[in-house]
Amino acid sequence: MKHRGYMGKVEFEDDEFYGVVVNLHRDHVDFRGRTIDEVREAFHDSVDFYLKGCEEDGEEPERPVANPL
Repeated sequence: MKHRGYMGKVEFEDDEFYGVVVNLHRDHVDFRGRTIDEVREAFHDSVDFYLKGCEEDGEEPERPVANPL
């Protein structure tokens, strides 16, 4: 999954999708959902929340690494 240059990796465990943004080194952004649509929306919301939080705190968000793998 991609959103605003950030890439999410998703796994399925205990009847729920769990994901994490994989192209960050310093910061941790994760998300969850019970369906593909929920996890996709949660991913977008989490990235947007991360970026808004950085802006509100006057911090530069960590730039996504182009090829994390």
